[in-house]
Amino acid sequence: MKVLFVCTGNMCRSPMAEALLRHELESRSCDGVEVASAGTWAAIDEPPTDEAILVCQTHGIDLSSHRSRLLERQDIEEADAVVGMTNVHLQEVASLSPHARQKSILLKEIAETEMLPVWPDASAEERMQALLSGLRPRWRRKLEVADPIGRPMRIYERCFSELQGGAARLADILCPEGSDP
Repeated sequence: MKVLFVCTGNMCRSPMAEALLRHELESRSCDGVEVASAGTWAAIDEPPTDEAILVCQTHGIDLSSHRSRLLERQDIEEADAVVGMTNVHLQEVASLSPHARQKSILLKEIAETEMLPVWPDASAEERMQALLSGLRPRWRRKLEVADPIGRPMRIYERCFSELQGGAARLADILCPEGSDP
């Protein structure tokens, strides 16, 4: 199972989401889920912003080794789920790989999507498919994670909090507490 987070520069939102989901899965001893991130307009091999590193560090997550990557069609095709921060990101994903629409979702949609029913012993892939095939909330701007780059630290904290909620919900789907990883 591979989850790909997508934002614009791959220096704030998507690397923080990647690190948060990885941290959440590790805390559950959940193996078998690969987590990555990329940016639709990313410069290659840039470090995260100082603010992104700091906000993650204050929550016990080390983001300092991350380096930005440009989103490529292969990334999308290899992913089981593509999680965007904004509708524009999902449109850019679809422009690179039109069949990716059925496996793409906004991070903040995850919490509001009515999943299709799954068996208690369903695999991570089956649970993810139940999410992606579920009834999505009606689109509204609040479903997008705003870009914090160039903004004050409190905006990074708010962004981190939004990402944390989405990552926790995604971890609940991929590796529910008490299930075999």
